[in-house]
Amino acid sequence: SWKWQKHDETYIYLIHPVMRKQISDRMLGTVFYICLQILDEETGDATAIDRGAIMELKWKKGPIELMRELGEIEVKRLVSGTAKLYNMKLPSFRLAIEILFKGLE
Repeated sequence: SWKWQKHDETYIYLIHPVMRKQISDRMLGTVFYICLQILDEETGDATAIDRGAIMELKWKKGPIELMRELGEIEVKRLVSGTAKLYNMKLPSFRLAIEILFKGLE
């Protein structure tokens, strides 16, 4: 269930925490899938991906930074879920994981 609630002259859409998690997983999984695909195909690099999201899309953090914060296991879970949901081939994690998490242990 959901409802609108007025807060400081703005309306906030309140949703059930389970549904919020599902939406978050799907959105992050899709963004991360695309980023890993870009890295896998070598059509862009991690710096350019983050810079584009921060400068052009006005994100507070870039998707690469978010992936590093969430960690390898969570990123794989989100991307695998997205690939399965949309019946897409998984991008190679080998190169992307090396780029994302090398030296961060």
